[in-house]
Order: sequence, then structure tokens, then C-alpha cells
Amino acid sequence: MAEARGLRWILNGTNADDLADWRPGLRAADDAGVRSPLLEAGLRKSEVRAVAQALGLPNWDKPAQPCLASRLPYGTPVTRERLAAVEAVEQHLRARGFAQVRARHHGPEVRLEVEPARVPELTALAGDDALLSAVRAAGFAHLAIQPDGLRSGRLNDQLPSRTPPGTGP
Repeated sequence: MAEARGLRWILNGTNADDLADWRPGLRAADDAGVRSPLLEAGLRKSEVRAVAQALGLPNWDKPAQPCLASRLPYGTPVTRERLAAVEAVEQHLRARGFAQVRARHHGPEVRLEVEPARVPELTALAGDDALLSAVRAAGFAHLAIQPDGLRSGRLNDQLPSRTPPGTGP
């Protein structure tokens, strides 16, 4: 892509904290020559936010938005349709005031995660026509709510053993 556009590099936002988690895409990015300037500088998420705040950037405290592919269980092919489905459900929940959301794609079922303190609020909406319509419009037949709320890296629980963080399978 960089070559086709006459660019020297493609950059991403990987930072030093990302190496502590399972990030199978890091190897692919590295193999493709993608550069990670925040990681190269050794910056952690908190430091990136501090620099952004000092520079007056309006998004310095924006909630983390991991790649939509992280909503698909390992081994599930990543398709535009699956990514669009989880994105649509997440957008619906954000429009309803939930800041931190994950819509995990499990075939015909979408598993919803929100901030732990707001799980009761989401549970009360489980039968809401607007939410059910959004879930069905995204192509899901069923929805489930994660009772303990959002937890980053939840899909990593299914991994039988871990290779070094950030290196992928």
C-alpha cells in the first residue's frame, strides 16, 4: 500500500504496553514493514496520553479502541461483513451512552461487554426493541451480555499456551 501511494512507511499506534498482551498482528505488521514510532520511542499508553494532553490534542483521553478484528475468536476468518456487524452493534451502544463497549462475534451470537458498573443497565436493555433490531440488522440471531463486564483480552482466555507477548502464534 505504501509503495502504491508513494509513501516511505505505514505507521501504526503500537506502544510499549501492547507488548504485554497477545498481539498476533504485530508480527504481520513487522513482516510488512509497518513502523511503530510510539513503540520505537519506548512510550507507554499513559505517556502517549500525557504528551497528547500537553500538545492540546482534543482526543488525549479518548477511550481505547482496539482493532475490530479483536472481537473475533481466534481462527475465525476476518471479513468485512463480520467487522461491520460488530461495529454496527458497538455504534448502537455508544449512541445509547455506553463509552466502553465490545461486541464479540460468536457466529449467530453477539456477546456484549460494557464497563462493569454499567452491566445492570445493559441487562435491563436486553429486551429493548431498538437494541434487538440493531443486533438483528447486524446479522446476529442472539445476544448475550457478559455478566462481569468488559475485560480487554478476553478472547485470549481460549489460548492453550502463550508464546512471548506481541509475537503471535
